Amino acid sequence: MVSCIIPSFNQVDLVKQCVNTLKATITKTSYEIIVVDDGSAMHIQQQLLQWGSQENIKVILKNPNEGFSCTVNQGIRQARGKHIALVNNDVIFHEPEWLKKMISTIQSSPEIGVIGARLLYPNQTIQHGGMSGELLHRYVGMPADYPPALAVDDVHAVTGALLLIKQDAVADLGLFSEDFFTGFEDVEYCFRARLKGWRVVYCGPAAAIHLEGQTRGGHQKINFYKHKDFEARKQFDLKWRGYYHILKS
Repeated sequence: MVSCIIPSFNQVDLVKQCVNTLKATITKTSYEIIVVDDGSAMHIQQQLLQWGSQENIKVILKNPNEGFSCTVNQGIRQARGKHIALVNNDVIFHEPEWLKKMISTIQSSPEIGVIGARLLYPNQTIQHGGMSGELLHRYVGMPADYPPALAVDDVHAVTGALLLIKQDAVADLGLFSEDFFTGFEDVEYCFRARLKGWRVVYCGPAAAIHLEGQTRGGHQKINFYKHKDFEARKQFDLKWRGYYHILKS
């Protein structure tokens, strides 16, 4: 079984859209869905609880708003699956059996601990194809079917917007660092994995659409998160500068 953990903050319609498309594109894999709400308004949390009970979805409510790592860690602690899928609530699944492709890849070698997918903008250009040594998203802006982006290969890191983690890797690595509010917690996890001998792999055949930034809301909130992203990058560089030249090679 795969435990699909979806962090949520105020955007109920996004969560429902994500879950509906997830269910529609998985037919041959056992899974559970865990939605973890990160301090939304009380009436929104009650909507999630009611909807979750109708859809057989586990909903975890938490307060206050503590960021991505704290939120997904709550879900990971209650996950029952052999693998854990982290899914941003602004992801839309449009291709069948994306999860089966990711599972097949992660099970192809005992050394693979973390798997990322090909993420697309709504206009069907590439948003994410794994991260290079400079921690830049590969293939950005290229067509969805750009041949190099369809490959399966080892990368330096993958985004936490959609990734699959082997439960054995979680047991070895622990949870996501809660030193990061939002931004770079996924890269830090990938670096930790690689430092301990796990492979981080990009699975190009598995694809989804990511409405990047939709979870964060309006203009003021986006500026708030930009500041948090900047702080996270500084924190990441400070923590990993002694290892970066090794892991970059």
